[in-house]
Amino acid sequence: MAGMAGSTSQYMAVVAVDFGTTFSGFAFSFNHREGERGILVNKAWGNDQGYQALKTPTCLLLDPEQRFHSFGFDANEKYAQLQGADDRQFYFFDLFKMELYKEGGGQTITSDTTLTARNGKRLRAVDVFADALRFLKDQALAVMRERTDVNFTTADIQWVLTVPAIWQPSARQFMRDAAYKAQLLTSDNPDQLIIALEPEAASLWCRQRKLVEFAEEKGEALVKDVVARHGTSYIVVDCGGGTVDITAHHIQPDDSIHEIYRATGGPWGGSQVNQEFEAKLKGIFGVDFIDNFKNSHPSDWLEIIGDFEMKKRSARAIEDKLTRIRLPTNFVNYYRCYQTHRNTDDIQDAVEERYPGGEVAINGDYLCLKGGIMRDMFDPVVSSIVEHIGDLLRKPKLQDVRYFFLVGGFSGSLVLQKAIRDKFQNDYRILVPAEPDMAIVKGAVMFGKTPKIIQRRISARTYGVRVNMNFIQGLHPPSKKFYTSTGIPKCRSIFSTLLRIDEEVRLGESKTFTFYPVEPDQSRVSFTFYMTKSENPMFVDDEGVIPEGCSITVRSPNISKGTDRDIELNIKFGGTEITATAIDVDSGENVTSHVNLITRDRDEETASLASLSLADVDVSVS
Repeated sequence: MAGMAGSTSQYMAVVAVDFGTTFSGFAFSFNHREGERGILVNKAWGNDQGYQALKTPTCLLLDPEQRFHSFGFDANEKYAQLQGADDRQFYFFDLFKMELYKEGGGQTITSDTTLTARNGKRLRAVDVFADALRFLKDQALAVMRERTDVNFTTADIQWVLTVPAIWQPSARQFMRDAAYKAQLLTSDNPDQLIIALEPEAASLWCRQRKLVEFAEEKGEALVKDVVARHGTSYIVVDCGGGTVDITAHHIQPDDSIHEIYRATGGPWGGSQVNQEFEAKLKGIFGVDFIDNFKNSHPSDWLEIIGDFEMKKRSARAIEDKLTRIRLPTNFVNYYRCYQTHRNTDDIQDAVEERYPGGEVAINGDYLCLKGGIMRDMFDPVVSSIVEHIGDLLRKPKLQDVRYFFLVGGFSGSLVLQKAIRDKFQNDYRILVPAEPDMAIVKGAVMFGKTPKIIQRRISARTYGVRVNMNFIQGLHPPSKKFYTSTGIPKCRSIFSTLLRIDEEVRLGESKTFTFYPVEPDQSRVSFTFYMTKSENPMFVDDEGVIPEGCSITVRSPNISKGTDRDIELNIKFGGTEITATAIDVDSGENVTSHVNLITRDRDEETASLASLSLADVDVSVS
């Protein structure tokens, strides 16, 4: 099973990397230490800037030659110090993880996907992610060496990388490819990297905690002994900076976990509140002004958003107290010089014109927001989360759920916590750990040591391959009809289903499907993978069907048998990744790949596919 390690005993330690939308970090455990007490984290993020944080901002700065300069607090600090043209020469990336959340619209993550830096220039996404992962890898190894005096190398580590459960498989594979590029592992040992789904990892951590370590709970008993017991069902609501990710689990008598409903969620992370704040500024000062200020003073804009990011976590909004956001001097001066549709260049007049009742005001260098205004900025995303949880809990398969874990960085927001408790606490026990942002990365370490604990999952999509079938008059559209070289009428672009949405798959389960070549002289057969949220798609170009971004090709050299050659496609499901193996039964030729994008040797692969006939494979008729 791809991404699964049978045992971590061959490695000296497990290191989990939580690559978040707004903040990132890592945790590690040496393999001679058991249990949650053996999980360690870096507590020194931001020391040079006067912080002592458990995570660092997911911000990457490259120099004008596109070379790595800094990451996290250091990148933020350096970028804020750049002046004038300098900040437009450097490449600054933030919130770039959200680019991997592609839902619908036919979008697929590929090796050619690009990201836009703050200077407006675009770079390949896989290079940006690799630079960030390389930094986190090097930092983890440095901290481990410092604490033990052991010269750890990459080869000594079982790496675990967390991803949202709702990500499409191509995005998960993209992270694996970035990890290869960052040299966390080599292609001859793919099992050295485990992909962990964020809410699953968090649930492992939460079950091992004492009740007293959760908000509004008391007692020294472990959660697994008094709440998350064998035979109980629960949901995990992972609210991060970019997305909300929800999984539903049932605990088995042997302590293994079965997923009981497919992963769901949406783009309702904490960064959406920042976007509402930006919209509020545009409403006050004008869209053109804010857009131009962002482009001309990107480091100052970053300072404004950074201050808001920190201030929005406080309880001031629900306590109806003022939240004060510092406005840089350049903001005020730029407004005075900028020609807007208003008849004043005074920033205070602009605010009073929009909010004569004082809900928003200027006091010295600060923009002051009353509690109601702050809550208004939370309302769209919080309402979406609450509504989605409510819809989910009404599903028949989740009628036995009686409690849920609220985890992830955005779950630390008291505004969000209050909204969820107000709606659900009468019917459900809501458990929020004291450090909800650390539950994922610590749980990922535990998952790295016991990757087989999730024994059953529910498919979130329908997966299939593009095939061709004998043309059936009245069923198949004439536009898809073609003839083989031997004159047989075929229908192209059929969606041949491998796994349906909501179908149960067990850990290590595999399925084998048989196909055969279209043309008698065809010496290669290609499988191109697709996915959809529809249950019964007919064609790969149906609405909502998305190319998965992966094609695998197997040689079938014995053309003397014509089309009477079995080509088997073996699919392994159930882990956090999917593996496909295509086998030419006659010759034994085979090729294995993750059912995701191919980023290595891409030009060679494209060339081999281009040489195939228009109709690559056909469903066998037995």
